[in-house]
Amino acid sequence: MTTTRLPLPSKGKINIRHRQMRGVWQCFAGNVYINGASGDSDNEAAQELVNQYNVEEGAEIIVHGYNQPTTITAPSVNI
Repeated sequence: MTTTRLPLPSKGKINIRHRQMRGVWQCFAGNVYINGASGDSDNEAAQELVNQYNVEEGAEIIVHGYNQPTTITAPSVNI
């Protein structure tokens, strides 16, 4: 069985931002929110992103929400 992953809604850089009022980490492509790609941590949000959307393994993701922006790599698909 093969799984079909969705295309990203925008061509911008992939970002994960912490939303303090919601208590969640959310993924964005540029400034476009990516539905369903969020989690309790930046790593969980990144995993949800690659599980549902076409993101290359090892792609750079910029994480905002710490003292300074941090770059992580996209994990492998885990379905």
